[in-house]
Amino acid sequence: MHLMRALTVLLCIGFAGGGGEALAQAPHASEARLALDPAGGSWTLTGTLLQPRVESMAALLRDGRVLLVGGHNHSGYLASSELYDPATGSWSVTGSMALRHSGGAMTVLPNGKVLVVGGYDSTDLASAELYDPATGIWSATGPMSRARWGHTATLLANGKVLVAGGWTGSEDYLSSAELYDPATGTWSATGPMLRARWGHTATRLGNGKVLVAGGNSGYTFAHAELYDPDTGTWSATGALSTSSLFHRAVLLRGGKVLVVGGSVGSGSSARAELYDPTSRTWTLTGSMARARDDRFTLTVLANGMVLAVGGPTDYYGGLIQPELYDPVAGTWSVTGAMNQPRSDHTATLLEDGSVLVAGGVSRIPGSLYAEDAELYLKVPDTLLGTTPPTSTQQHGASFTFTSDDVGARFECSLDSEAFNPCTSPATYDDLAVGAHNFQARAVDAFGHTDATPASHSWTVDQTPPDTLLISTPADPSGATATFNFSSEEGASFECSLDGAAFSPCTSPETLVNLGEGSHAFQVRARDVAGNVDESPASHSWRVDLTPLDTILTGFPATSTRQRSASFTFKSNKAGARFECSLDYSSFEVCTSPAVYAYLFEGSHVFQVRAWDEGYNVDETPSVHVWTVNLTAPMTYFDYGPANPTQQTVATFGFSSYEAGVRFECSLDDAAFSACVTPLRYSGLGAGTHRVQVRAIDANGNVSEYPASYSWTVDLTVPDTLITLAPESSGRQTDAMFYFESTEWDVRFECRLDGAAFTSCSSMEVFFNLREGPHTLQVRARDMAGNVDATPASHSWTVDLTAPTTLLTSVPGSLSNQPTASFALGSNEERARFECSLDGSDFSPCASPATYAELREGAHTFEARAKDGAGNVDASPARYAWTVDLTAPGTTLTSAPGSPSTQSMAVFTFTSSAGASFECSLDGAEFTDCTSPVAYANLASGAHAFQVRARDGAGNADATPASHSWTVDLPREPAPKPEPDGRGGCSAGPGDASWLLASVALLAVAPRRRRLPR
Repeated sequence: MHLMRALTVLLCIGFAGGGGEALAQAPHASEARLALDPAGGSWTLTGTLLQPRVESMAALLRDGRVLLVGGHNHSGYLASSELYDPATGSWSVTGSMALRHSGGAMTVLPNGKVLVVGGYDSTDLASAELYDPATGIWSATGPMSRARWGHTATLLANGKVLVAGGWTGSEDYLSSAELYDPATGTWSATGPMLRARWGHTATRLGNGKVLVAGGNSGYTFAHAELYDPDTGTWSATGALSTSSLFHRAVLLRGGKVLVVGGSVGSGSSARAELYDPTSRTWTLTGSMARARDDRFTLTVLANGMVLAVGGPTDYYGGLIQPELYDPVAGTWSVTGAMNQPRSDHTATLLEDGSVLVAGGVSRIPGSLYAEDAELYLKVPDTLLGTTPPTSTQQHGASFTFTSDDVGARFECSLDSEAFNPCTSPATYDDLAVGAHNFQARAVDAFGHTDATPASHSWTVDQTPPDTLLISTPADPSGATATFNFSSEEGASFECSLDGAAFSPCTSPETLVNLGEGSHAFQVRARDVAGNVDESPASHSWRVDLTPLDTILTGFPATSTRQRSASFTFKSNKAGARFECSLDYSSFEVCTSPAVYAYLFEGSHVFQVRAWDEGYNVDETPSVHVWTVNLTAPMTYFDYGPANPTQQTVATFGFSSYEAGVRFECSLDDAAFSACVTPLRYSGLGAGTHRVQVRAIDANGNVSEYPASYSWTVDLTVPDTLITLAPESSGRQTDAMFYFESTEWDVRFECRLDGAAFTSCSSMEVFFNLREGPHTLQVRARDMAGNVDATPASHSWTVDLTAPTTLLTSVPGSLSNQPTASFALGSNEERARFECSLDGSDFSPCASPATYAELREGAHTFEARAKDGAGNVDASPARYAWTVDLTAPGTTLTSAPGSPSTQSMAVFTFTSSAGASFECSLDGAEFTDCTSPVAYANLASGAHAFQVRARDGAGNADATPASHSWTVDLPREPAPKPEPDGRGGCSAGPGDASWLLASVALLAVAPRRRRLPR
């Protein structure tokens, strides 16, 4: 919505940016006079605005001042107004509007007040305000029936204002129209347009109707329609040539409407077209030099021309170069450039015919606003039509002239006199002989005068020129004669031959096909004023046409070894004289015989021609061509055997640059003998041979330097050597080879893995080889074509598969040994091994890998296999174990007292967790035991018990726990009586030690259950 509001403002003035710095305030108008540009128009700065404004509205008041209102700047949208006074060139403050009316429309009413209606100020507006120039105060007037902005407001012939179209936030694009009556300050409805639109133009025609063209209602169109104030209705009329939005339209003097620029498609337009109210049709007219969008202004000047000012460029800047449209020619021309580029400014035609351009944007970056204003003035230009010749005999002169300002009057000056009013044509009589100058200047309705009057200079000349003959033909001459002549500058000439009438001619004048006999030639000059030489220049001479012929009677042979030559000759005309030329040099007088000595070797040309006393010359001299030949012929070979070659037969072709020669040949420095081409030798042996041939011409000249051809018969087969090759096994898929041969000038042929032999170089690389075995064969081929029958060969394997590693023997996972040995294996028989102990770097090792003096604690061993190609097992074999060198301690926790009357003894004991125990009684060997351990049937006497703990690594306590005690068994008691049945128990006959042992076991059983597990 806010974007659409911003676009609506463009309908009033336009918007743009561009380069150019802000300029300082101009001097007072009385101090800064317009510097006129006679080529078109000129600009001068005038007073600085009180506030910079973009997209503001401007109107010319009845008192000649300009009202500038609204717009926006860095502070936002403005309701303020200011007045420009052309008399002082300054701006002054005046009343402000109640609302800002951004995107509204302004109209000067017949009563002199100014109406601003609609627009946007925080919301769409239906309100209208009136400005009274007499008080400088704005006051509210009747509101429209609906809010709108981006509409048009047109003053009708009946004094009412037609508002049409636009946009409203609630109803989108509008087709409605309404009328404002200044007499009542109220609005009334009128017929709606045929199409809703905004971004259009509205122009009141000479017949009172209003033309509305183009616009947008969701899409851009070319439709146009007419409003009839008498009926309040709309009717369709001819459409624009293309869909158009934000263009500009003005009414021309002849009644047609000019529509220019705007948005067409996705870009700006330079096109212009005319609407003819009579035929109700559109026609294209000349296009502008630059495309201009809606941010420019279009103003009809007092002279009827149309001024297009400013607007955006393709890079969003302002245009500095205005253009003028000539309705008569239908073309645009560039006029004087502004002081800075502008867009979104205002342009107002003032009462003195100048245009006030105010405010706008000078450059978008940095939000730079144009704070000043400037004045444009188009002075009339004067054009001369008919003028007298630059030189004339006439004492009278007439001039016609026009101006590009059809309403201009004229002032004329003759021979630097003061300018006086005149009309076209301006006629002058009785002019004196001599130079004259005429000037005419146009003056427009405001008194602006063409500063560069149209001017014409000419001369009244009544003095005849003089004619001079500069060169003439010889006497006698041939059938052609040439004359050169001159006179005063600019003169033309007339010629006469043998008394004929004079006719125009130029210098030089050449006469051809003249008859034999006497002739007379005359020439006279005529100056640019028409004065003719009354005493022509003349020349008389005789023409002799008897033909001459020259005959050679003696000359040298066409080819000779002689360096001198003698020529004899004669003519068919007695008394004739001769001119000779040797080798195209200039002809010089000569006599017969003509002798030449010390001639250079080569071709020569002799010419001789006769001429008589009438200077007739034989046009076809006699010619003789011959050659002085002192050079022996050159001989060259056309073809011969290859070098070197296997062939024992050789054939030669040879020739000479001279025709008709004979040849002599020599093989291997033998004597020269006659030969012909082609020449063939056979049965040649191996080695180097040479043939020489020489030519002898018809003059006996013999070749000083015979042509020579040497070659070698090579029957030796080269041997091939491989000097660099890959190892027999490797991981590289690329293989580089270097080759050599027993002969230096050879080429090589290679075959890989049984493929066909192909050409290769002495350094050859094979890329991206597959994994597996490969064989390369290479053979040398010498320049004679001999091929090594036993190619050199190399075989190797590309191995990309890493071996696997096996641990075949390892120490126990818990060991009491400070040494460890590992047996290693691999799936590849020739694999080597690398080992690592406790995370150390891998280093070469062999199987078994043995380590000594291991510290007590956890250890880790890793081994990896590495094959001959360098492939390494990526997942080494790994084994972890613990070295435990510390024996556990043993503690007796219970033992029998000493002495003991029991034949049974029970012991309990402890050690570190996980330990096992070994016990010994009375020095016997230690045997496995567990706590508690009980011994029965002990004999009376001394006893000794030992117990030692052994941990999981096999370490045994070197200081077993021990206990010594004495068993003192009581004597065997007397037999007791049988039980009397009153309770209790008694032992039966025999040993009662079993009972004691059982009681002891029962006594310790609970304690055993409490031992930790």
